[in-house]
Amino acid sequence: MLIRRIFRPTLLNRFFLFPVYSLVVSCTGTPPPYEEITRSSYVIEEAQEDGAQIHAPLELRQAHQTLEKAQQALKDERYEEARNLASVAEIEAELAKSKTEAIKNKQAAEDIQESILVLKQESLRYQSIKQ
Repeated sequence: MLIRRIFRPTLLNRFFLFPVYSLVVSCTGTPPPYEEITRSSYVIEEAQEDGAQIHAPLELRQAHQTLEKAQQALKDERYEEARNLASVAEIEAELAKSKTEAIKNKQAAEDIQESILVLKQESLRYQSIKQ
């Protein structure tokens, strides 16, 4: 009975419990974006391994700079900003990877076209010798 009377929802109890509840909720608000920053770092490393330093250096540099900003925001406990910056860094790294892949594919297509031309020339030369 005594416990029921202490925790009875009165205006006074609500007045004192609301700030405590608000403090608890605000402390458990946004968790640190460790996963997002790790994922961004991994995508940047993949872009580097694919050759983005050569084929997409500006995009790769931008991704690095954005990731550094995200890491600084994490250190400053600005978790939402860090999460957003990490997402942007990941997108920039994906752009660098895509640009690198496109350039490599274009080069491969040009090499194939050149090989086809050489084969045609060899075929014509062989046919002229045969006759």
